[in-house]
Amino acid sequence: MTVGSRFQASSQRLINRYGKTRVYVHKKDGEYNLDTQKVENTQQLISVKMFKTDPKEREIKSPNLVNKLHVVMMISAVDLTIKPNVGDEIRDQYLGVDEVYQVVQVKVNESSDEIVTWRLICVAS
Repeated sequence: MTVGSRFQASSQRLINRYGKTRVYVHKKDGEYNLDTQKVENTQQLISVKMFKTDPKEREIKSPNLVNKLHVVMMISAVDLTIKPNVGDEIRDQYLGVDEVYQVVQVKVNESSDEIVTWRLICVAS
């Protein structure tokens, strides 16, 4: 077993053990509908297990992130096969209260030129 595959397996195992299932909303660019003659935006909803943690201090130094609630969502690349985009959303429902986070930065953790986990820096909407 290579170091890359061990890193992949341990990351996925920890996210599955300590993470929580949330809904990832992948927003797609609008497509032109000939029938309605309008551009229609579409969303793809994906239920995926992710681990919520606090960001590092240097990650939130940007002026547009000051005085906002920040979180980092770690997602296994095996579970989320699409590439996350800035502007996508993560929805969480806890005891009837919806929490919505907007992705503001996408980072990857790689091993052997293969993406292992997505590290999404998000702000509460």
